[in-house]
Amino acid sequence: MANSSTTKGNTQKPPKPYPDFPLFPHDTKRWAKKIRGKTHYFGSWADGWEKAYDTFKEQEADLFAGRVPRSKQAQVEGLKLGELYNEFMAAMEDRIALGDLTKATFDDYHRTCKLILQHLGKDRLVSDIRPGDWAKLLVTVSKGTGGKGKQAKPWSHTTRADFVVRAKVPFRWARKSELIPGDMNFGPDFKKPAADKMDAERQSKPQKLFSRNEVLALINGASQPLKAMILMGINCGFGNGDVAALPLSAIDLGTGWVEFPRPKTAVPRRCKLWPETIQALSEWLRLRAGLPGANVSGLVFLREDGRPWSSETNDNPVANVFSILVKSLKLQQSGRGFYSLRHTLRTEADPVLDDVAIDRVMGHKSKGIAANYRHRVDDHRLERVANHVRSWLYGESSNNA
Repeated sequence: MANSSTTKGNTQKPPKPYPDFPLFPHDTKRWAKKIRGKTHYFGSWADGWEKAYDTFKEQEADLFAGRVPRSKQAQVEGLKLGELYNEFMAAMEDRIALGDLTKATFDDYHRTCKLILQHLGKDRLVSDIRPGDWAKLLVTVSKGTGGKGKQAKPWSHTTRADFVVRAKVPFRWARKSELIPGDMNFGPDFKKPAADKMDAERQSKPQKLFSRNEVLALINGASQPLKAMILMGINCGFGNGDVAALPLSAIDLGTGWVEFPRPKTAVPRRCKLWPETIQALSEWLRLRAGLPGANVSGLVFLREDGRPWSSETNDNPVANVFSILVKSLKLQQSGRGFYSLRHTLRTEADPVLDDVAIDRVMGHKSKGIAANYRHRVDDHRLERVANHVRSWLYGESSNNA
């Protein structure tokens, strides 16, 4: 029997018992095999490869035929909540590999599943969960949690709405995957807050905007590469993830254009760069040339050690350095961060009265039938958006290049 050994920071995968063994050791400490484009699991390493192999042979014919194995169908009534979530998260891992799901969304699902398991229990039978359980759960989690020495902070209406939506996703997936016979009955009380309550809450919060003077202070107070990032935020509406993922191939400093579909949605986006943005990017690229890995990385922005500015955790490096700058300038305000530059651009661009052009700059998908037939937006319209926001920031006769 093959066993796994674990040391701090390292997990030793068990070897295949023989060369032609059909299963492989997956990172989730289970024996697995990809069949018809989907990864299936047949038992933990700790239980031994023999048991996993027996399970595989039992299910092999059904899986290769695209059917849910009869043995799994027979276990539906005994399916535990933890088992359902394990299958769901494994499927979401496959979607990441296919490029159909972002790591951020995966992490959101993981946190939601973990929170539900804490309250309902991983060994709770799925068939035993009732509407009352979901209603009680929502009341409990909505009270929030306090950190060490902190008082619990109740959830906002938006946070509660997001939780309800994400909580239902694994069960829709399980039904379509034939792991459960029908839809989960969440009952009448496990639902999002009313739209008017969410609107009222949204209106009561401070606007996620920076004033003209605040944006100028941020630009003037930032060092590279944050200065170039901030200008990309207010010039082109780039968010944290956008600047972290921006490839060198997307920018043309000679013509002054950046064309880069949004990583989040793949919606096309094209923006005319200001002279100030071109200058800041040029300065940064000269500094970038001396960083480790600069010759092999295809990204515009790198950290001092050559790593990208993206993160596999919830700790966002761009947001962190921006927050330090904001605090140093005494500009901190609840709800405002790097992404607020995007809000500011969209707000100040509105007087242009060209939503189609603004949408193309922002990477928003325009609404209506016409959007399906429109294959480009003339550059002069995009330049009008860029020039208008630049005039708002620097003034009509400004010469800040």
